[in-house]
Amino acid sequence: MSDIPLLDRYREAGYTITAEANALRVVAEHPISDRIRQVFKAKKPELLRELAAEYREKAIFAARDAADLGDWRAPLDLGRLHLCGNCARFAFGPDAGGLGTCALHGDGLLPFLPFDCPDFTVERQADRTRVHQSAPAAH
Repeated sequence: MSDIPLLDRYREAGYTITAEANALRVVAEHPISDRIRQVFKAKKPELLRELAAEYREKAIFAARDAADLGDWRAPLDLGRLHLCGNCARFAFGPDAGGLGTCALHGDGLLPFLPFDCPDFTVERQADRTRVHQSAPAAH
């Protein structure tokens, strides 16, 4: 079994795959055979999971980029301050820029508020999204 996600493999083969509600939308550079349609149908749950994770990651990055972190660049880059969203103990809420939960410190934490946390850790579970620690470049 390949370590390359299905979406990446299909995209490399020329397919554009998106989700529309609970349905897959597949566009190809070439005609899609009945056999390939059956493959997509069989792989639909896995592809929908990968798309959901991809959309979630994009939402988290967008929320991070929208956070006003310019004044915090130096302390963040030097590791003097951290973002909850980068900690292995943090779980994002339904809104990527909204409140989340820390396994040690509880509910109601903002993912992109710089602070000094002695419990911060970067070790992650395999299925977690990693958010780059540095603040976005100032415009």
